[in-house]
Amino acid sequence: FNPLGWTRTDFADVPLPAFMRKAKAVDVSTGLEVPSQIVRQGAKTMLRVLAPNIPSVGYKVFEIRGGLDTTNGPAATVSGSTMENEFYRLTLAPDGAITSLIDKTRGNRELVRNIGGKLINDLGGNRSGTVVVENAGSVSVTLRAISNSPVPHATRVTLYKGIDRVDIRNEIT
Repeated sequence: FNPLGWTRTDFADVPLPAFMRKAKAVDVSTGLEVPSQIVRQGAKTMLRVLAPNIPSVGYKVFEIRGGLDTTNGPAATVSGSTMENEFYRLTLAPDGAITSLIDKTRGNRELVRNIGGKLINDLGGNRSGTVVVENAGSVSVTLRAISNSPVPHATRVTLYKGIDRVDIRNEIT
């Protein structure tokens, strides 16, 4: 459902039953498969569905079927600790600081500036830790940085296909 006064594209996370290991989503009105991927959120397994062009103050219906999304390409490419979609190229430091964020829709403008040794999402550590791909599929890609500097924490940064948004989630562990 889109309660806004304009058409929008967004994602929805739908809980999957424990027995369902493979799932995909189909737009009921067109019969076409839409980008979807299985993601794990703690102990929960979800199907993340990309819901494109939801009409203003309207809705679309999607059916969850068995099988995997095989018709849609990846949401973003990943090379080491850098990921890139059609909107952004983002580099994540091992401690969860964002060292580079290029806005590709504005002439490859760099949005990160080092001010007094601090960057975007910088907790003030020594840049130690590890960066891994937590989830990657046709809807989103999430990089996770785990660090003990300056305090034990995990940072998750997500880019989406077709959505001009960067999600950042920090958790002090």
